[in-house]
Amino acid sequence: MATLDPTLVRRLWPVLEEGVTRSTLAVLGPALVAFAVKPERARHVMISAPFRAAPTPVVMLPLPVVGLTVEFAVFVLSSTDGLDEKFVIPPGATLPLPPVVVEGYAAQWLVSPAECERLMTGPELARLLETSNRR
Repeated sequence: MATLDPTLVRRLWPVLEEGVTRSTLAVLGPALVAFAVKPERARHVMISAPFRAAPTPVVMLPLPVVGLTVEFAVFVLSSTDGLDEKFVIPPGATLPLPPVVVEGYAAQWLVSPAECERLMTGPELARLLETSNRR
């Protein structure tokens, strides 16, 4: 969804006191989902030949974990079937995209949407994650 309605933009992109600045925002739902992994694990997946042949967007973001802010690589997908539910960012959540600063951390694309022809599915990513575990 894209809009120029200022009221809707203010509702979707509130100005927060916690130091969140958003310039681009995705709302997750049935056709756009996100899965977070540790950056090192994501890098193993991203250097694999199957990923390079058909990449999906990946953004490095700080996410809250047990009261701390930790950087994660977030894969943008078309489904999360076959993936560990505890690392799935829930439907309806907002996903801030670069350029954005969240609590002092600058988000960055590891793989930009411009480099991708389509979104990867959950089963495709699950296979790549399983293969990367064997290394």
